Amino acid sequence: MNRRALFLILLVAGGVLSALRTIAYLAHIHALASALITSAGEIRTKADAEREIAAWRKRSGKEFWMESDSPGGDHNYDAQVANLPVARLHIAEPTGVTVGVTMRDGELRSVTVIDSVGRCPRSVGVGPRMVRREDAESFPYVWQGKIIRDHRGISIVPS
Repeated sequence: MNRRALFLILLVAGGVLSALRTIAYLAHIHALASALITSAGEIRTKADAEREIAAWRKRSGKEFWMESDSPGGDHNYDAQVANLPVARLHIAEPTGVTVGVTMRDGELRSVTVIDSVGRCPRSVGVGPRMVRREDAESFPYVWQGKIIRDHRGISIVPS
């Protein structure tokens, strides 16, 4: 076998391995994002939120949930799963899921799920939050509650 044929075989094998690695990474990111959305859908009380945050910290490390305080007394927890390394290589659009949990005075105030694809994020609130009319049907599995449609958009009131 000459050197050109060997080089071509190594080049093709390297490309195939790189593609398989990228596919495995994207499958992992998809599984994490799906699990994070499902986890957000399980949160109905402060105890639920604390349980889910603790489980994700155990699974993905302490830095997975970023904590912050807002003026007015809100305490926020935010987690994000994104495909930025693959997006930087221009293999796929930048895509991510962010979950925000807000508590105040020992009570759960809201759970927010933000699904961002490219440069057009969509957000859906779980709890008494407003969402855009066209986005509500995109996330039927995230919340359970009464959906109220009016001139301002859609309010989701927990059941």
